[in-house]
Amino acid sequence: MSLLDLFKKKAPEPPQKAAKPDDGGEMEIYSGMRVEVTDTKDIFLFVAKLLGLRGDQAELHQYSEDEIPFPADQEPMPVKIRGYSDHERKAVYMEGRISPLPHRVWAVTELRVSRVANDRAFFRLETNRDATVTMFSGLEMGEKPCKLVNISIGGACISSERRYHEGDKFMLRVKLVEDVRRVKDSFIKVSAYKKHGVQEATKELRAKYGQRMKVTISGDMWMDCMATGVCKGQAIQLLQDNLEIKPEETMVFGDQLNDVEMLQRAYYSFAVGNARPEVKKTARFQADTNDRDGVLKVLKLLL
Repeated sequence: MSLLDLFKKKAPEPPQKAAKPDDGGEMEIYSGMRVEVTDTKDIFLFVAKLLGLRGDQAELHQYSEDEIPFPADQEPMPVKIRGYSDHERKAVYMEGRISPLPHRVWAVTELRVSRVANDRAFFRLETNRDATVTMFSGLEMGEKPCKLVNISIGGACISSERRYHEGDKFMLRVKLVEDVRRVKDSFIKVSAYKKHGVQEATKELRAKYGQRMKVTISGDMWMDCMATGVCKGQAIQLLQDNLEIKPEETMVFGDQLNDVEMLQRAYYSFAVGNARPEVKKTARFQADTNDRDGVLKVLKLLL
């Protein structure tokens, strides 16, 4: 069987539902997970650590000192709980009911996992900017330089020559600007996050500024704005030219509209099974869905 026979397009298999943990033993893998808690209308409440998992019960230890209004006579509040499992390397979506305990701890009942998936909407913003961190506890108190590596829901990742420990209290300081037009630096790309209606917003901006910049969708909730002509396809072409690689020797994978030009620069262009229809139409081949390791399956055939 030739490589082309392996990769020709075919109808995707029906997605398999993720197994839902049904007892306390399986739920324990999520103990210690940092989570975002929202109400059933997706209104943010607080960030917490999920601990004490026992069957369908657990505790949420709130990170911030903010007081969440909760009348004494109120029934346990239904909430959505979202986190990222380092064990499974996937986003975990849970549902349950919470009620307050002393010291910013919340009791969770009727806890269940509703979905486990490779979810791009569970975003992490890569920054790699200079910053400082000020310790409020321990032996080495005071302000120290560091790198702000990335920001995600509920926290930030820093790189520092100093060693920090769980429970250390510190303040992270980065430079914020009121107006990006005052920044004396070059912008490669501006990414905007919009929880709902990003496609409609993209159409509006493209109609207004399409002659001045490239506006494209890069995720379920993300929009990218770049200089005209700047795209992943241009980057692939630059690599091909410098490394003397032909399109017939290039393999790429995509799922969103910002991948279209890249797919056009490679013969072995793959759309994952959960890609947008426009992406599937552009790609020459199709892989399995991302939550079923579609890219990895293709690469294993080659290695």
